[in-house]
Amino acid sequence: MKNTPSRTGATTRRQTISRIGRVTGVGLHRGRESSVTLRPGDDGVSFSRPGLDPLRLSELDVVATERCTRVRFPDGSTIDTVEHLVAALAMAGVTDVEVEFADHEVPILDGSSMPWLRELVAAGLRPLAGEAPYLEVVAPFEFSARGATYSVAPGPLSYDVTIDFPAPSIGRQNIRISGGETALLADSRTFAMEHEIAALRNAGLAQGGGLHNAVVIGVDGPLNPEGFRHRDECVRHKTLDLVGDLHMLGVPVVGRFVVSRPGHAANGEFLRAMAASGVLAPSANRFAFAA
Repeated sequence: MKNTPSRTGATTRRQTISRIGRVTGVGLHRGRESSVTLRPGDDGVSFSRPGLDPLRLSELDVVATERCTRVRFPDGSTIDTVEHLVAALAMAGVTDVEVEFADHEVPILDGSSMPWLRELVAAGLRPLAGEAPYLEVVAPFEFSARGATYSVAPGPLSYDVTIDFPAPSIGRQNIRISGGETALLADSRTFAMEHEIAALRNAGLAQGGGLHNAVVIGVDGPLNPEGFRHRDECVRHKTLDLVGDLHMLGVPVVGRFVVSRPGHAANGEFLRAMAASGVLAPSANRFAFAA
């Protein structure tokens, strides 16, 4: 059965992966090797660590930082940089999967969602019985935080995202994309300014970062020999991050999003405020949603 977007932009059928997949790599910020195991599931998107029972993503505490999105388990342990993986799940329409993390950070791989998307496709997608759950925006909502502005209104899932950086090679960029086109964002990489690197590393961040897994932008443009993958790669990646961060309730949030200058911490505050505002209505399903 083909899993196509409905009139809302949400996938119409539940699906999981057909076989177990495993991805190993180095974490961007901690610089340690780790692995993630993906298993077929039938109880939504769930996360676990060795020795801990799986919990639905909607049941975990989401703590978005300035540089990544983090989830916290009831025992206080955390997993960092989950956003590219979660974005890939959303892009692939995987509604049910068990994800086990061996360490406290998700491998950064090439800095994009493409390796995760390829792993999900290679594992195969298997339909499950029942309609896929989603949360639908039923009234307009606006929010601002940390220099970012957000507005969302009822309608098919779409993103209109603008960024504005002083670096001439970035500047002001905008992208408009429908919910069914998000896989076009998958290969766009995380990026940082060259002048930020020393401060990040002094703060214990970006310990595993390099030109192989991020775009580093200097005065004259990218330091990466290959340059940008897309002229607007930076706004594409910010939108990719937004897709992942808005999926942290474990299901799609369906509406028309217009966002300026997003970042992980602001995205997290927006998601919490939107969930608490009463503008989200769950589809008929067996899941409970945690704000």
